[in-house]
Amino acid sequence: MNIEINNLRGSIAAYAKANNLAMTEKAIGYAERSLDKYCEAESAGVKKDNALLHIYEMCTMIIDLELDITSDEEDALLSSVLLHVLQENWPVEDLYDKLVVQLGFSEETCSIVDLIVNTGDLTDEERQELKESIQDDKLALVAAIAHIDNIIEKMYRYTTWAAHTYIAEAKAVYLPMAIYGKEHYRELRGPVSILTEKLKILLEVAEVFIKKYEVREDELMQDILALHEENATIRGIIADFRAGK
Repeated sequence: MNIEINNLRGSIAAYAKANNLAMTEKAIGYAERSLDKYCEAESAGVKKDNALLHIYEMCTMIIDLELDITSDEEDALLSSVLLHVLQENWPVEDLYDKLVVQLGFSEETCSIVDLIVNTGDLTDEERQELKESIQDDKLALVAAIAHIDNIIEKMYRYTTWAAHTYIAEAKAVYLPMAIYGKEHYRELRGPVSILTEKLKILLEVAEVFIKKYEVREDELMQDILALHEENATIRGIIADFRAGK
């Protein structure tokens, strides 16, 4: 575990202990043990670090917002953020049985995890249904926006195709969701506004970055094609020389 991840973990664990957030403390340990198991291969070490950094940065972002919610709600929210990365990458068929029945997490934690995991390709109808389900749960809404904020912030990790997909989804789904949250959850208007403005800025930066990258990529492809052409010409000259032409 690198220094940045260790510092974030220590800060979140201390906050959870000081505020009696038992499920959050439990989720930290469970998430780390699970990632150790799923990422045993040395080649998977980067994936483990990225997963830990993702959930710890999300938790830190949410803690810093100082949400006007109950202690139980905060515990459910933070524990769901810590656990969602497992279901996202190594999904279980019966999430309720795993989290609630077997591990003893709350139903609210399970519900938020189920809503915020990235389920891959969805139809327009499925995406709209998911959007409405998240909007109906203020905690899931906060988690979802923090989730996309963190993804867009780490856009440099993704291919240009994936980056365009995330950006389009953020604009089509998450920004409208954030606007809904500002309107319907007045007690969370300030924090949701902060998350929304952060998302807008990150999207602007990401789009500029991608455009510059794609222009440079095109330039390099042209250079490569030109070099291939030159190499072909040189090989032809060499072949003629060897043939005595």
